[in-house]
Amino acid sequence: MSATGYEAVCTLHLNYSIVSRMEAVDVRDGCMKLHAQCSELKKPMDIIRHLEDEIAKAEIKLSNFPQLKLSKADCCSILLQAVLHPARQYVALHGNANSWSELTKSLKYFEEQLRMCDVPTAANRGMDGKLCDHCGKHGHVAKDCWS
Repeated sequence: MSATGYEAVCTLHLNYSIVSRMEAVDVRDGCMKLHAQCSELKKPMDIIRHLEDEIAKAEIKLSNFPQLKLSKADCCSILLQAVLHPARQYVALHGNANSWSELTKSLKYFEEQLRMCDVPTAANRGMDGKLCDHCGKHGHVAKDCWS
């Protein structure tokens, strides 16, 4: 590495690396509050990707402070707090939250099931704009009316 590049790396390291324990504690506290940043994300996979990125960044910053690194239980707790209530309920009833990989696998399966339920079938495809003459509800016609 040239002298100029080395000086630049040293300057960046001095300016942006965590030097004191208080800075490291602040980064860790920020990680524990990551679930609040996920409020605009609705899909579990989007939340998982966002949290994986942020946790990886924090782990790099906390590499000099091994006692402050996030445990796997902390990461799972953050993820469970970040997902919406139906996903959290699914994991509690049907999934497995013992490790990060098992938790993400359960949430992926939950999202797949949601997508399967949202896919329109051939029978009701194109019926969203239809109005029933019998009951006045959208999504079907009078001959298919269930009321």
